[in-house]
Amino acid sequence: MTGMAVGKRVGHRFLVLEARLMSVISKWIERIRILFWPASWRKSVLLAPPLIAELLPDVPGGEPNLLPSSAWLVPLRVDFPMWQNSEPSLDYPEYLRVYWNDELLDEKVWTGPVQPVDLFIMIAQQRLGEGRHRLRYSVETANQMLTESETLAFVIDKTAPIFEDEGALIFPQEIVSDGLTAAWLNTHDDTVLAEVPAYFSPSPGDLVIWYWSSTPTGSEHTGTLPLEASDIGSTISIAFDKQMVLESGDGMRYVSYRLKDRSGNAGPRALAVSLLVCAQPVPRVLPPPSGSEGHRPAKRQYARSGRCLSGRSGIDT
Repeated sequence: MTGMAVGKRVGHRFLVLEARLMSVISKWIERIRILFWPASWRKSVLLAPPLIAELLPDVPGGEPNLLPSSAWLVPLRVDFPMWQNSEPSLDYPEYLRVYWNDELLDEKVWTGPVQPVDLFIMIAQQRLGEGRHRLRYSVETANQMLTESETLAFVIDKTAPIFEDEGALIFPQEIVSDGLTAAWLNTHDDTVLAEVPAYFSPSPGDLVIWYWSSTPTGSEHTGTLPLEASDIGSTISIAFDKQMVLESGDGMRYVSYRLKDRSGNAGPRALAVSLLVCAQPVPRVLPPPSGSEGHRPAKRQYARSGRCLSGRSGIDT
């Protein structure tokens, strides 16, 4: 090999090395330059954050970007928006790198046109632990320009609401002692209010699911009370209206509830409170003609002067 050939080969290698070094240097210069831009400018050059379709809509005062339980019980799909100036090739591939809590989670490489159907990853269910998590990604285009995305912060909550002790509803004492009568309803706006005992860490969006039944574990009549931001720190009461009480009928009734948070975690059913109900209107009984066989005092099984005569009320054990 002549000296000229060797010189040409060395010169070619030097040019290739110089080109690579200049590419790396220019990339780092661009990164450093972006760091000194005002925050508003830096945000404008960031790519849009990753997308998780299952995130719940935010509620006032609630945890933002909350993931429902149905989403963290299975692998989680994360989508990414398409970026601009994409021209990958065999010689100049493009890279999508995904970071989970600032650690590299996955990398995708394209040597041909990027197809929208490929712009997603699946996060293994084992990674979806309780707490706050951060997702972001970076794109390195064919011209070796690296661009970061905005960070998506979201919350996984796996803890169901927990009430103290047995969590039994708190009814007016006279109802517990004497039963629920038509007279009592008439003097209390046809509504029975039962207080929900304080429970650990209530949040807007929690649901109080109540049950009014003829058995301790039944659910013939049920409803939900969603909590709002204004309810937090205040007394929470369930209102049972007269129509529901009458539809349920007279006799021993069992009232219970359970708590369910916005993520979908449901706690156990609280201890049922038993109430003797005698709220049906007492039919008017006209006396038979004087001297007839049927002229006897009418029997009233449940109520007289606004009080239940038989049965008991209390907490079911």
